[in-house]
Amino acid sequence: MTFPGFRGFIEQGAWDEDFPCGRSGIRANNHYYHPLSGRGLSDAPWIGLGDPDVDTLTWAIKNLSLDPAEEFNGGNDWAFKDWGWTVVDVDIGDMSWKRAIERYGYTEDSKRLAYYTLGFLCHLLQDMGCPEHVHDDPHGASGYTGFEWWVWQNWDSLKPPFLGGLKPRKFDSFEGFFRNLSLLGYSIDRFRGGELNRESGTTDKSSDLEKMFKVRYKGAGAEWVLENYNGLPIILRSVSPVVGIKVLNSDFKWNWGDYRRDPLGTKGHDQGE
Repeated sequence: MTFPGFRGFIEQGAWDEDFPCGRSGIRANNHYYHPLSGRGLSDAPWIGLGDPDVDTLTWAIKNLSLDPAEEFNGGNDWAFKDWGWTVVDVDIGDMSWKRAIERYGYTEDSKRLAYYTLGFLCHLLQDMGCPEHVHDDPHGASGYTGFEWWVWQNWDSLKPPFLGGLKPRKFDSFEGFFRNLSLLGYSIDRFRGGELNRESGTTDKSSDLEKMFKVRYKGAGAEWVLENYNGLPIILRSVSPVVGIKVLNSDFKWNWGDYRRDPLGTKGHDQGE
């Protein structure tokens, strides 16, 4: 049997966290964490089909309410069987931080299983650097159309030249590291959306949204279109079947007064930021 190096086990675990799809890919519903409220996925509860999904930090620590048939799919979409492990070895899909520590032992096999488990945690940490995941904004196929794809295509230009001089920052706990990372991911991509007015077909000119993008409302297709200033459309929010990139929410509705009174109760919690 051929084994990858420890890094290979981590990489495979990070990949597998997204792909034990079961009936409808529900495990990924636990990949959302709004750092100001601590909430998980809440803007599209129908996706969960009634199962008790949790926020990402809770999922990372305990893998709560794991359903073998749905969340885990019996391991049929994971790679652990290629290395001689069984469903019992991975505790019916419990790939939590606690399990990663407990599985690390003196044998090579135990270390491999621990690093494989660590990969699942790395996936959750990576999601805390993704705007959709920390703003409770449900999305699909981001690896093909959205932020993750853009990062993949532009990685070489994004790597800081000073990366080699950075020193690791130490935290007292996994939870502290996780929350710090989620707050960073949340804070660096907030913007003030302003009022979206169908009658005028535009937004508040003083808002960050209007400064960053050209915003227009196309009444015939009932859609908001956001464009870069080079004229290329980047987001299409629609209430009717039209060609373009879709999001789960229909029209982008946000009101500054509502948001000021109840920031976390606004639809999507902070789509207006």
